[in-house]
Amino acid sequence: MAHAKDVLSDQLLANANHPSWYLPFSDSVERLSEEHAFWTPNEESNSIAEIVQHLLYWNQTWQTRYQKSHVDAVLSIGNNNSFIISENHTFAALKK
Repeated sequence: MAHAKDVLSDQLLANANHPSWYLPFSDSVERLSEEHAFWTPNEESNSIAEIVQHLLYWNQTWQTRYQKSHVDAVLSIGNNNSFIISENHTFAALKK
């Protein structure tokens, strides 16, 4: 019998890399330029790069909390701050 951790890990990898119900993240951003990744239609919107940063932050935060078995293992920086990308950080680096 598979462990829940293995099943969850397989599903997370499938979401990123395997075409099933929808196009995987890796395929959908493969040809996305830096300019398009950081483009926003207005000040109230987030760019694709910012949304990816947000998802990466929360994925890492919850993985750490799970591994340490404690919800306070990572202190929250606040949801709005999770969209902020460090200066000189590229979308190509976020995709890795």
